Amino acid sequence: MRSFVLRRLMYTFIALIGSTLFVFALSRAQGDPRNLFISEGGYGVTKETWEELGRKLNLDKPLVAQYFIWLGQVVKGDLGVSVEGRVPVARMIRERLWPTASLGGVAWIIAIVIGIPLGVLSATRRGTLADYVARSVALIGQASPPFWIGLVAILVFAVKFGWVPAGTRGDGFAIRNYVLPAVVLGLGPTAAYLRLTRSAMLNILDSEYVKLARAKGANGRVVIWKHAFKNALIPPLTVSTLVLATLITGSVVVETVFSWPGMGRMTVQAVSTNDFPIITGAVLVFTALYLFLNFMTDILYAVIDPRIRFT
Repeated sequence: MRSFVLRRLMYTFIALIGSTLFVFALSRAQGDPRNLFISEGGYGVTKETWEELGRKLNLDKPLVAQYFIWLGQVVKGDLGVSVEGRVPVARMIRERLWPTASLGGVAWIIAIVIGIPLGVLSATRRGTLADYVARSVALIGQASPPFWIGLVAILVFAVKFGWVPAGTRGDGFAIRNYVLPAVVLGLGPTAAYLRLTRSAMLNILDSEYVKLARAKGANGRVVIWKHAFKNALIPPLTVSTLVLATLITGSVVVETVFSWPGMGRMTVQAVSTNDFPIITGAVLVFTALYLFLNFMTDILYAVIDPRIRFT
């Protein structure tokens, strides 16, 4: 187990270094970084000012040295300053990270609580009305675009009935503010968990050891939850990082639709204003979060199935 963890940790570290190289290359591929900071009212910039800004941004040093200086600043938590507001990017990300993480966490809980039980129900009631209803939920969840679902949900539940707010997070942690955006964001992951759990349960319920347990007269609930369900959890757990990626990328759309003050909306605004430091900071944070949860997923399904440690 120890060697498995160390090997996965090494792969995560290499991927993280590769992502920093990619982000740094993008920051230089878009042109001279000084152009970003003088784009607003930059007419008549003197040569001395231009060179001073270059020294401040370490552009007078070799490219390899620029990368290591930039990487050292990132490790210390210095992600630069936004072009538009001249605000430290790290502070902006700290302010926006919790709203995005809390929204994604609530959406993930919704996906697990609804998707996995529906998948088990669909597999154990194969060919019945419950099976067709569950499969319809999965179809709608995967086929419907989040922005359309969000607009329809606002029109029906916020405008027409007035049950929940149309948008914004509000102050503190009010559940009613999370209802619409979390449900819309969690609809796709719910469908993914449902389909994966159903497929895994069907394969295991048709296996020989489950048939033997039933032939011995084991209780139906014991067979489903003790023998089949634990083994069926491995595929949904393995794909959890892909579900997380769906939550991260989907949050960009959902936060924009619901005016949610998170990183997704901040990134969209940064793209529209060409605020490159915010974009690179957001990409680094999303990548680090994705790699960390991918590492945790590897550890979790190695614990569930010890055979994975030796492959």
